[in-house]
Amino acid sequence: MDASTLRPALPRPNARLLRGGPSSWALLAALGALLTAVMAAMEADTPAVSPDSREYLGFSPLRPWGYPALLKLAGLFGDPVALVPQVQIALAGAAAVFLAGTVATLTRSLLAGAAALVLLLANPVVFAYHHAILTESLATSLLTVALALLLRLLHRPSRAWFYALCAVGALGWALRPAGAVFLPFLLLVALFAWRWLGLSLRPLLVALALMAAAGQGGAILANALVHGEARASSNLGTGLFGKALLLAPGVEDRFAGSPLEADLRRVAAVARPAVEAVERIGDPRLRLILRHDYVNFLRFGVLFPEWAERAGRADTVERNAKAGALAMEILRHDPAGFLRLAAWEFASLLVLPPIATAAEQRAWAGELERLAPWPYDGAAGINHEDGERRLEFHVPAGSGDTARARPAPLVHAFRAVHATFYAAGLGALAWVLVRPGRSGPVARAMAGAALLYFGTLAMTALGDVGGVRYTVPVWPCAALVLALLAHATLVPLSRFTGGGGPWRNR
Repeated sequence: MDASTLRPALPRPNARLLRGGPSSWALLAALGALLTAVMAAMEADTPAVSPDSREYLGFSPLRPWGYPALLKLAGLFGDPVALVPQVQIALAGAAAVFLAGTVATLTRSLLAGAAALVLLLANPVVFAYHHAILTESLATSLLTVALALLLRLLHRPSRAWFYALCAVGALGWALRPAGAVFLPFLLLVALFAWRWLGLSLRPLLVALALMAAAGQGGAILANALVHGEARASSNLGTGLFGKALLLAPGVEDRFAGSPLEADLRRVAAVARPAVEAVERIGDPRLRLILRHDYVNFLRFGVLFPEWAERAGRADTVERNAKAGALAMEILRHDPAGFLRLAAWEFASLLVLPPIATAAEQRAWAGELERLAPWPYDGAAGINHEDGERRLEFHVPAGSGDTARARPAPLVHAFRAVHATFYAAGLGALAWVLVRPGRSGPVARAMAGAALLYFGTLAMTALGDVGGVRYTVPVWPCAALVLALLAHATLVPLSRFTGGGGPWRNR
């Protein structure tokens, strides 16, 4: 079997509209514009600026350079806080139309394209971030474009599509730390394209090397120009310190003799009341939410201000290095605990604990009241991340802010949609792994989207402590898988692959 036999022969359409030609693209563009306008109006009350936004507006050396550079560029034309959300909304709509049009073209189904478009744009949890000065919006749009390029590569193998994917990967790397997942993902795509799609491996590897060089080199150059120091951007020390905080009380007896002993014992003393209190919570989802709230307050509201006061200045680079050193010392004593916390973090991202109904929030509030009082409730601190700003910690407000209540039908539908995506994505991934040469482009696209989704969440779970916000940029993976699954289920299979079924390509 040569490479040409692995390239799908798409069926001849019976109508121009179903062919995904100009008529389909025009209809999808109109639908996309309408959905974008409606969703933008629905989520217009989303605050543009959050605590993390200040770091991007201040061009923090800990953050990847891409988004701060965009904000600086937007500042040349007006107020970036007002301008950038409008740009993000427009890019989100355009990227969604691009992927939906690609789905319609390659499946020969306008309905499949429309399904992808609705799934991409009509998710209120995701769309709210397009209004915010945060990287989630542009990361979502970049991933949407990447999936469209992946579809085209799988249907009509060409190095040009892979090069375009690498360009998108370089932009994703410049945008947020999790964008580095493009490197291992595209390495797997390159190996698959070489083995099963007939592409030469060497040019693909060269493109990957250039992508990595651009990702790291851009950060070093940006920091040299803005901060006068040629260094890569990394917030990893702060992220790992979040997990180390939760483990420190359990390994405090092993700190004796360490050069960092005094700091390590202080970390354990600060964390112990919160760790013991959170473990009393019976509901695992509420436990995860409150654990995240405690970790963030203890880092930014207690320990980091202490370090800044002791040093006489608030240097985020020094603080990140110190947090990383302490984290590695703690994690060295309990690597199993680190993996356990990472597994819990990964599970929390999968089950989406903060997406809650009003009834669930009332139950959580009752449990919090029953177990009161809570350590640090009502405490205040100063966050030095970008200028001094006051932080206050309130347990009921913490859970309420993280778990924004939404109508019960929407919450249950959201969970059902994700469960369906998990089943379909993992099923397609298993099929491609077992029968890589006989799987068709649909199964391959679904498997690739699932791999990118779970890989991004795994990387996030290993490096930080966060919440449902980290699932936002990977939503396009779920949308694509669900659209292709619906098409393969509802449309006659012979129309889809010329009689061969959607899962085989011979």
